[in-house]
Amino acid sequence: MISCRSVWNTYWPLGKFLFPLGLTNIAPDIADQALNRGITSMNSGDQSTIIIDSLASFGLAISLMKFFAFPLGEVRHVSLVLVHSQKDRRICILLSLIMALGSCAIFLVLGLSVMGTMLIEELHEVKHSVSENTKIILVYLSLTPILEILCQIHAGILLQYRQSVVVGASSLADVAMQVVTVLVLVQTNLTTTNPLLIPVLSVYVGYHTRIAIILIGYYCKPGIQHLLPYDQNSHEPLTIKNMLKFFWPLIFINMVHKISRPIINLFVARNQASSGNSEKAVAVLTAVYPIPRTFYGWQNNLKEVQPAFAKPSHGHRAYTSRERVTFTVGCIVFCMLITLPTFFSPGVPEKVIHGLVGVDLEFAKLTVVPLQIFSFMTLPVASRSHLTGWLMIKKKTKYAAPSGVLRLAAIIIACIVFPLMGLNGAEMGVASLLFGFVIEALTVAAGTIFVWKKKNFANEEVTQDAVDLPTEYSPRLSAMYSSQDLHVRLQAFSPHTPGLGSNHSIDSYQQMTLKGVQDKEKDSHKQTT
Repeated sequence: MISCRSVWNTYWPLGKFLFPLGLTNIAPDIADQALNRGITSMNSGDQSTIIIDSLASFGLAISLMKFFAFPLGEVRHVSLVLVHSQKDRRICILLSLIMALGSCAIFLVLGLSVMGTMLIEELHEVKHSVSENTKIILVYLSLTPILEILCQIHAGILLQYRQSVVVGASSLADVAMQVVTVLVLVQTNLTTTNPLLIPVLSVYVGYHTRIAIILIGYYCKPGIQHLLPYDQNSHEPLTIKNMLKFFWPLIFINMVHKISRPIINLFVARNQASSGNSEKAVAVLTAVYPIPRTFYGWQNNLKEVQPAFAKPSHGHRAYTSRERVTFTVGCIVFCMLITLPTFFSPGVPEKVIHGLVGVDLEFAKLTVVPLQIFSFMTLPVASRSHLTGWLMIKKKTKYAAPSGVLRLAAIIIACIVFPLMGLNGAEMGVASLLFGFVIEALTVAAGTIFVWKKKNFANEEVTQDAVDLPTEYSPRLSAMYSSQDLHVRLQAFSPHTPGLGSNHSIDSYQQMTLKGVQDKEKDSHKQTT
């Protein structure tokens, strides 16, 4: 019988690894809200218009920065799975810096040319002063892709050695320093002379804090760089080809995730346009999105648990597939034990929305059904993340790429079909999102099964084609073959044939077997003579 203590000792390292990563998943949302709250805190007198324009400009600049630089965040998964030596690390940094410089160039082009005016002022239909301020902020933030690359590469290496506490602490320190910087700068004359520098400086202070903590965790004794060999022979070396092959499906899936929410907002607004409630429906979605994401968003990091615990780390054992699956199931159960009672208890969802968002109770009642639908989001999210992590271990991320296309198609189809079934407004939007997640998870599951079946089929072919040799020399069996025939059969074996030992044992076995057959042939020749 398994004791509770043994279960705790088995799965506590997994939970301890995942918890800081869950905080890193929530930290960006907290940072954005803190920056907005800090900027709007000085909205008195004639300065209120300046602060509001600065807030709008910074919001547009941050959204553009996240859109054009979001592929850089996937570099962490590259260093988590593909970097196994100092040489691989240098190659990863070089290739990632090339991508970061491309993002820097995009920021500078948008900030210094008429293309930025067309994208910001004409497309977003904002006034000229906000557009110019946004372009200035993009120029100020043009170095952030390089800082992001340095953070993500070393964070992935730290996760290889299960140092998620360092990664989580760096993200929380990033948020804390941004908040402190904003609170300090709003007390200075920058609010009147150059208010754009307030959010920009806070972002750079946060980035440098995060880099400092990550590099301290990487370099300080016993630093991770001492555990990474200079070169390695047991893994395939990192090249541009295998990096891009691993990299592009993750970028594509992330891009689909970024555009899913705007598409849902568009369909919801058009669905309620005839009744004049489009603004209210979109507002309900805006109020609902962040709260359940706090409960299930951390499960996206389950895909990083798989590579970190599938192999032995420094001083830690490898976890079996069954143990990792059990942990994922436990995360699903834990999340649903919180969301189901919270969102299905009478009166509780309204109080949660009223307390956290600050809306009136009449508006909060409109969020009850969307929150209840969100309660089941943990099932596809955790399953998809677990299976994606398994594909990352096998370096077969391309089989997860179709899930992005099918998710987008499923969301669009659901937004068209659900209103015909009587589901409208915010309920239709959240149900469409859930349907898209389910289709995405099923697609990733199909890709995982295909890779698993393909691997097993290849192993069966190798087993059937191999000659079933005895572990010890048998004269009776040796007499069944001539020396030339047996020599050909033995040469067909490579040192990597499953079930055989080292090169030395194979060579000695071949010599012993061939010698026995040759002696047998000599005896037969003497008897014939």
